[in-house]
Amino acid sequence: MALLFNPTGEVIKCQHGGLYTLFKPGEKKEIWDNYAAEHFLNRWGKFGLVKLSYGEKEAQKYSDFEEYEHSQRLLGLVQYMETLQTRVYDYESYDESCDTKKSAHRRLFNEQKKDVQKALDKVAMEVARLESINPKKTPQERAAALRKKAKELEEQAQKELESVSSTSLNKKEKYGDNAPKFN
Repeated sequence: MALLFNPTGEVIKCQHGGLYTLFKPGEKKEIWDNYAAEHFLNRWGKFGLVKLSYGEKEAQKYSDFEEYEHSQRLLGLVQYMETLQTRVYDYESYDESCDTKKSAHRRLFNEQKKDVQKALDKVAMEVARLESINPKKTPQERAAALRKKAKELEEQAQKELESVSSTSLNKKEKYGDNAPKFN
């Protein structure tokens, strides 16, 4: 028996020996056939599917299951991100190989590349968010870190707002009352 987990935002459809399994985003499933579970991991692991088996080896490395699950979630997302990067590279190399030809396939591939790039950006943001979370911290420590991050972002936004307003003041000083106005 193996516990498999889909940390990605995509649905993963698996099949082995007549066994069809659908992993929804964030879903964990117990697979009773170990051969099928290994096949699923080998075939769909690059799309983010990971195994959650907290045994003696993992207990020595991680303090608790929550930390182990966090690391596995991060591992699955990184593998999925690498797969998406490979797909973007393949689309770009196909686009370069077409040179100046205009074809329906090239336009279709450009649209698909944009979709994959959006998904890649989304996964990269999630990986960055997960890397910033330390599961060893208590919930109070995590909340304090998030408040600190929010305060930094607020200060950064305030600085940008001040720079924009100072730029508009400079225009008024430069042009006087005849400064261009934008609605």
